[in-house]
This record gives sequence, C-alpha cells and structure tokens, in this order.
Amino acid sequence: MAFYSGDLFPQWQGNLFIGSMAGQALVRLVLDGDRVLAEERLLENREQRIREVKQGPDGALYIFAGNTLMRIAPDV
Repeated sequence: MAFYSGDLFPQWQGNLFIGSMAGQALVRLVLDGDRVLAEERLLENREQRIREVKQGPDGALYIFAGNTLMRIAPDV
C-alpha cells in the first residue's frame, strides 16, 4: 500500500494505492480526509497478483506483480 505524493501524476496526489493479491488488481482510492470518495481498479486485465506497491523517487509507481516488476508512469 502506498500514498501517492509524486509529480508525474498530479491528479493522483493524495490517493492511496493498494495491491490486491486475491483480486488481482491495483486499487486506487480517492480520499478526502478519512473518507473514500471513489475507487478505481487498475491492471485487472493482467490477471496477476499485486504483491507490492511503492512510489519511487522519480514519482513513478513500482508494482511487483507475480514475478514481474512494473513501472507505472505517463507516456510522454
């Protein structure tokens, strides 16, 4: 689980990302204080267990899914 505070995705700042092993998805929660305003399930089509979620110093999200390390960053 990781709170996003990076600059690569300004629209995600303050969002909480949770890896779901059983649900095989990356869950993004939009928060307002201690309330959840919205939920988005990402990477479901990969059908991999999300084991770890971290924000890197470059602002990207790093996801360990199955036996794969993925870097999530905007296409430039």
